[in-house]
Amino acid sequence: MQRRHWQTHFSIKNLLIGLVVWLSVSIVLYYLYINLTIKQIIIKGNETKQTIYGITNLYNKNLFLLDTNKTQEIIYLNNPNLAEVEIVKQYPNQLQITIHQQAIIAQIETSIFFLLIDNKQRIVKKSRILVESLPVINYYQNLSSSIIKVGERLESNDIEYAIYFTSLLKDIGYSVNTIDINGTDMLGLNLSSWKLFVSLDKSKEDQAELLKIIIRNFKVEGKTAKTIDLRFSKPIVEF
Repeated sequence: MQRRHWQTHFSIKNLLIGLVVWLSVSIVLYYLYINLTIKQIIIKGNETKQTIYGITNLYNKNLFLLDTNKTQEIIYLNNPNLAEVEIVKQYPNQLQITIHQQAIIAQIETSIFFLLIDNKQRIVKKSRILVESLPVINYYQNLSSSIIKVGERLESNDIEYAIYFTSLLKDIGYSVNTIDINGTDMLGLNLSSWKLFVSLDKSKEDQAELLKIIIRNFKVEGKTAKTIDLRFSKPIVEF
């Protein structure tokens, strides 16, 4: 009889302890859930004060449960003008988002719009008017601006080479006015006083190194070329 009474007392005691533990854990979890809700979002790097899509719906989400990698990808995909997105959690309820804006390198003329593209070949924007400060890519294919969407990446070797050499020339102090892509094997970059031809069948890195050597030597010698052609085994230079 005493043993049964002891077992009953022990069971009730365990039940009470379990209830207390469960209640305590529930209170702690509820407290954490309420206090770890995102209340403030700090955005860094947005010097132009542009709208960043995909941020407002982060408010009131749980900071601890937030998947930063997935959230970074969503913001990046929804904002074609961004090159990179970094998210840092700051407990208890703050999110810091640092954005790096993408530089627009060139524009492709279509029948309706000018497609503004960045150095990752991604379409950042569609413009109905020519952007005077950007070089124009004259493309041999008729691109349909109604099908191509903002944020889409133009997966083509010739566009890649055009962007690569336009960026390279800009970095060493030369501005490209237009880029002619007339076929699948070469492109021509037109600058204010000279023209560059490159091959689409040769390594762009090898051609770039050769171009930098030629330009560096001409600067030392005080020469100015009218045409530099890198398509052949030996470069052809016309003065």
